[in-house]
Amino acid sequence: MSDSASEPTTQPWWHEFFDETFADYIFSGMGGERLEQSIQFLIDKLNLSKDDRVYDQCCGIGRLSLPLAEGGIHVIGVDQSQFYIDRATEVATNQNLPCEFHCADAFDYVTEPRCQAVVNWYNSFGYSDDDEQNLLMFKRAFESLEPGGRFALEFPNFARVLAHIGHRDPSRTWSPHSSGGPILLDEYSFDLVNGMQDSVWTYLFADGTRKTRNFRVRLYLPHNLGQMLQACGFGEIEFFGSLEGEPLSRRSPYCIVVAQRPS
Repeated sequence: MSDSASEPTTQPWWHEFFDETFADYIFSGMGGERLEQSIQFLIDKLNLSKDDRVYDQCCGIGRLSLPLAEGGIHVIGVDQSQFYIDRATEVATNQNLPCEFHCADAFDYVTEPRCQAVVNWYNSFGYSDDDEQNLLMFKRAFESLEPGGRFALEFPNFARVLAHIGHRDPSRTWSPHSSGGPILLDEYSFDLVNGMQDSVWTYLFADGTRKTRNFRVRLYLPHNLGQMLQACGFGEIEFFGSLEGEPLSRRSPYCIVVAQRPS
């Protein structure tokens, strides 16, 4: 008789990492100019109009979904955190915005009906060291699009990051965004053999307590992302290096990819 049923289930690291502290600390700093630039970039590059449907993969607390909906775009947001979904739903309901939020796994979720656009933003891709699992998120994006629909991905520009190995402090300290918030110590390293960047985040609270969380992301270069998107059926793949739409270079702060499902 197998004893596999008694073995503990290990949750992926992102289930613990994306908690209430992350929402209060990081999402609170995602507004302002960067958010406005992101919204305008997506409207322009995805050809969005009022009443279009957009699927926001890994939507968090709706930092992107809610402003898009304020422009009359119907947004379907999905995240694995019920806490995030509840917060996003509360705001959308209070403001009577055309949003719907679902607690689900973006590796599995496909919208019904299909959408004119899919967005994966704020570095929400590449969390597994299994390329086939990461590819599932692109496949679900493709399946959620109408023919001719567009997909946008924001990802770190690892060509820039890797070029500066040895020239950057392997730790960063972030000040709190609000009075009384924790200080964040981010210590990162590179697992070049397995192609991953590892980070250890330590929240230092005012009462002297601390909380540690681990973050891990795949070291995909632009051509890797392009090949994966092509394997899913995407075409007309474009790369951008900034929210202003500048061409991608090794010095670009972002690697933004826009691809289209063929008509």
